[in-house]
Amino acid sequence: MRKYLPLVPLLFILSCENDQFQLDDQVTQINVIQVSDRSPSPDQFESDGKIINQMTAKKKMDQVRNALVKADVESTENVDLALPTYKVHFLKDNKIVQTLGYYPQDKDHEAAFLSLEKERIYRLDSSLSLLP
Repeated sequence: MRKYLPLVPLLFILSCENDQFQLDDQVTQINVIQVSDRSPSPDQFESDGKIINQMTAKKKMDQVRNALVKADVESTENVDLALPTYKVHFLKDNKIVQTLGYYPQDKDHEAAFLSLEKERIYRLDSSLSLLP
């Protein structure tokens, strides 16, 4: 029993939630969707919206993935944020595997992605040109 005791802290550490962005390496397409011109209602945000950019080039998709992995992560659990006017669908073989809200960079803020599911915001340290 004593020789297994040092494994307990390791198992605990490995079981803790990882805030770093994770995405399946098999994503085949990224779609940027404009939901509305202003901060949308929750119903508008859930609607289809209009696809304004489709990415299928591996290099561009890797650039988005790498920016998200390097992003500063903050909890949105106790924050009142306006929903973003854009959302990004990550697809694998034409099936949505993940959706994030997208706040493009403006004069006051860096670009950021919002995960409603995980209650996290991923603030980028560099700009991505996702909008046409």
